[in-house]
Amino acid sequence: MLALTLLSIVAPTIMVQATTPSDIFATLTGPKLIATNEKPQYQVVAIGGPGESNGNYSFSFTVVGSSSTSNALVTPDSGTSKTGEFTTNLTASSFAEDITLSVLVTSYNATATSNITKSLVIKIVKPIVISAKVVNQGNVTLTGIPVAFFVDDVKLYNTTISLSSKATETIVYNWTSQTVADGEHSVRVELDPNSQFVRFSAGGTIFTQTIWVGPTDSSGSDAVLIGLFVLLLIVTYFVYKRPAKRRKK
Repeated sequence: MLALTLLSIVAPTIMVQATTPSDIFATLTGPKLIATNEKPQYQVVAIGGPGESNGNYSFSFTVVGSSSTSNALVTPDSGTSKTGEFTTNLTASSFAEDITLSVLVTSYNATATSNITKSLVIKIVKPIVISAKVVNQGNVTLTGIPVAFFVDDVKLYNTTISLSSKATETIVYNWTSQTVADGEHSVRVELDPNSQFVRFSAGGTIFTQTIWVGPTDSSGSDAVLIGLFVLLLIVTYFVYKRPAKRRKK
């Protein structure tokens, strides 16, 4: 008698696990110390949540000042992004105060929604304004003119400018600090120190000025005075002259 062995082939069972949205994370970054009326940018980056799966991210901003008369603004105050990245502009208050910038981030798709809120405390201070008026007295357009600002031998700011012939431009730097010591401060502006063609009106490439911060001996006031000064920088550019032609004998 023949025994027949039946071989059964069993197909493997495939387990399909439903995916669930990951947690949502977000960051809000930007300067924490700004000058009055300054307009810095702030960036939000969000990841995770339902928005990662065929969804989207939305952003809603609010700004609250420590003063009831705060006039700080944020624009745009809302928007959406497929990538989770969004940038907004803050207009600082016209007076010194602390403000809180907050953003509500929503990650969503057709079936689910997830929210997270991030906040940033920003200090707005009255700046010490350093401004420099630069004039191109030459007959050609000049580009990449370097200007650097120092206070007490510490470089605060440097930039480059371009000027058309006979054009004038005022460069402004707002010196912001949470603690500015009372007393004298030495301010220095350097203008292209390596160029023999750039000079101040008084000669040389370095202009210095002493400013006073804080109460004077005669005032008796405890209020901190913010120094304001304007440096007039006259930049003279010398153009090489062609040598005079020799007379024929």
